Amino acid sequence: MFLVSFWFFVFMAAALAVYYLAPGRFQWMVLLAAGFVFYALAGTPWTAVYLLGTVVVVWAGSNYIDRIRENTGKARRVLVVCLILAFAPLAALKYSNFFLSNLRAVCGLFGKGQNIRTVNWIASLGVSFYTLQAVSYLLDVYWGTSRPQKNICKAALFVSYFPQMTSGPVSRYHQLEGQLYAPHRFDYERFCFGLQRMLMGYVKKLVVAENLAVYVNYIFDENANYSGVLLCAGLAAYVIQLYADFSGCMDIIMGASSCFGVDLPENFDRPFHSRSIQEFWKRWHITLGQWLQDYVMYPILRSRLWNRMRRSLKKRLGKNAAKKIPAYLAMLILWFYMGLWHGGGWNYIVEGLWFGAVIIAGQLMDGWFDRWKELLHIDPESRWWHGFQSVRTAVIYSIGALFFRASSVRQGLHYVKACLSPRCLMPSVFLDQLQVFLAPIGLKDGLKAVISIAVGMTVMFVLFAFQAKERSFYQWLAGRNIVLRWAILYGLLFVVILFGMYGPEYNAAQFIYGGF
Repeated sequence: MFLVSFWFFVFMAAALAVYYLAPGRFQWMVLLAAGFVFYALAGTPWTAVYLLGTVVVVWAGSNYIDRIRENTGKARRVLVVCLILAFAPLAALKYSNFFLSNLRAVCGLFGKGQNIRTVNWIASLGVSFYTLQAVSYLLDVYWGTSRPQKNICKAALFVSYFPQMTSGPVSRYHQLEGQLYAPHRFDYERFCFGLQRMLMGYVKKLVVAENLAVYVNYIFDENANYSGVLLCAGLAAYVIQLYADFSGCMDIIMGASSCFGVDLPENFDRPFHSRSIQEFWKRWHITLGQWLQDYVMYPILRSRLWNRMRRSLKKRLGKNAAKKIPAYLAMLILWFYMGLWHGGGWNYIVEGLWFGAVIIAGQLMDGWFDRWKELLHIDPESRWWHGFQSVRTAVIYSIGALFFRASSVRQGLHYVKACLSPRCLMPSVFLDQLQVFLAPIGLKDGLKAVISIAVGMTVMFVLFAFQAKERSFYQWLAGRNIVLRWAILYGLLFVVILFGMYGPEYNAAQFIYGGF
């Protein structure tokens, strides 16, 4: 069962009917049951054993840690054991082949390793997301910022809440505790808001992302035949596809959750309005960035090893070096994990380290940038400068996204090299490549796709315009008269029907982040 399938709507309708007909004190049980039904229909049912194992580990571990809190050493040892057990399924399912393939490559240097084979294990649905969520709960209990949940079924609901099962967002226990277990009465306005946001998500996914995917896949699969402008356009199209796909997925998830009266944390905030790549990652996949910052970077900075490093650097290199070098090292570790979280492949690690290196380079050169702006009389608050910074940030992000999309580091480097090829400056070469690219598509289908993408992106830009004014499109819509309101909603619905890619003969691609 896929989020854009007919059966998902049937499932949602049935779950909502049972949820609001059930007495308030039993509604959380309906959500729990709905989560396991969704898991069985959307994933491979038997892999739920991984999910149940994670729930048991964090529930038992958090309650035991709370009982032995006074014994700091023992509590720490229990925490370490629980963390290993919680991460074990994720590590085994997601990174076994990465480890084995690299081991085989290293052994091959010595003429050995021919017998090392990769494994074919079926991953658990949403394993990357529910593992991070479960671990954050365990650490919050250990640090004393959250109380342990005594009811294992309620703990299971927090970990397996079905709207966020496939692609997040990565929620914290304190954000959902008061919502998941509380009774909810049917709220017509909230319900309508949820459906409207889901509709916007389908516009992004089916109209923009799916139409772009056809051409993006073709360019990346045949990139050896192209160079220059066409490859740059393909990369730009992929970045738009990725945003429309992931933010559209979030809109569907957030809207579905709102229908049940549960507000999930936002995962996007106009990322392409960012002035720097550091700001970009505060606006893109917000919950993952916050998780890595709170549970990876800050604990590293507070660790004994880093404190010793600071004291040693202060004696040898001075106070400034003692402040910056440990912070930069911790930042590189964070971005290494960011890349590794996306998948077991060096291309993902290169993607993460690229962003970390750019952020560190930006901080190191911050003083120089200020002097250049002063020398050139640049107003840092002017619109044209903000526009330049946003374009620069988008280009930097696109390079990282290239390695995210590439099948390997080698393919990513080849793509970059081909983009910079001098042949792209020859109009005849570009026209020949464009003709080869358009030949299998056809004028009619190509024109339809261009119109579909243009219509979908117009809808997205309208949303951006409201967000730029810090207004909610959905609240604005609620304040319009009923004729205009329904005309806009039916208009969006017809955009999906007329321009979306779906139907019995079309198999919509899974959400890109659904694979992580």
